[in-house]
Amino acid sequence: MLTSTYGSVLLASVLACLVTTTGIYIITKYERWGSQNAVHFMSFAAGVLISVSFIHIIPKSFGMNEASHLLPAVEKENSKYTLISLGAGILVAVLIVISKG
Repeated sequence: MLTSTYGSVLLASVLACLVTTTGIYIITKYERWGSQNAVHFMSFAAGVLISVSFIHIIPKSFGMNEASHLLPAVEKENSKYTLISLGAGILVAVLIVISKG
């Protein structure tokens, strides 16, 4: 019998497979339209990647700081570079997107 975790992972995998297959079919059927709008697709993909990074990194960075409920507070020594690293990553992503445009 499927456990709830296994079932959820299986359902998510099947859903991802269906969405990917549908996307491939649409792009091959409407190839000219896909080529004309490729920049929009790449921009959307970059935005999704950056959003997911924010969703995963920011809560962890706040959790590393004992005084996170008092923001802006002085950070602990071992977590003071977390937001600097996040900002540097965003800057690199923006520079890559700008250089491609």
